[in-house]
Amino acid sequence: MQYVTAHNFDADEAPSLRCLKILRMHLRKARSDFAIPKAHSDHERLKAGIDDALHKTGIDHALQKTGIDHALQKTGIDQAFHNARSDPTGVVIEASDLPKDTRKKYREKQSDLVNLGVAGIALMCVSTHAANIEGNLADEGLELLLEMLNDGNQVVQVSCAMRCQRVTLREGILSVISSNPTAITAYESYHSLNSHQ
Repeated sequence: MQYVTAHNFDADEAPSLRCLKILRMHLRKARSDFAIPKAHSDHERLKAGIDDALHKTGIDHALQKTGIDHALQKTGIDQAFHNARSDPTGVVIEASDLPKDTRKKYREKQSDLVNLGVAGIALMCVSTHAANIEGNLADEGLELLLEMLNDGNQVVQVSCAMRCQRVTLREGILSVISSNPTAITAYESYHSLNSHQ
């Protein structure tokens, strides 16, 4: 991230763009089917896919009444069978559809990037470059911020808000109207845990 800061105003943005794209792809891979751990056998993978699909659709009780074939056909869970059997293909999955442990790891990766100062660098890129040019540092910084804020990560939200508050106090340009006490508590507890490691 020091490179992007040092070369923020270079005429050739390509190296800095690559840095931001790599970080964004790092997060996207964390919520792709590559991040979902493979079960020990096809049977376990199949069962995990069925259980997850049944829980998400809320029809676990309907199976007891109607029978499995009818329920699978009606809800499209037969696709879950296919997905549970297939190998990862790199398909990016919505964070809300990730298994619980994979979703937790995804949020940890987002928070780790905050600790590395990535949110501040992305905000700097957005604020120092033209917003109407596709593929420039402002555009890629915004894409990275959107991926970091995906799934409502409160650590990232508070980090961005605090960065905006510092700019407000220093330059009087931006203002943060309200803050979320829960988010601030989450951010502070996360940083207190990481500072002891």
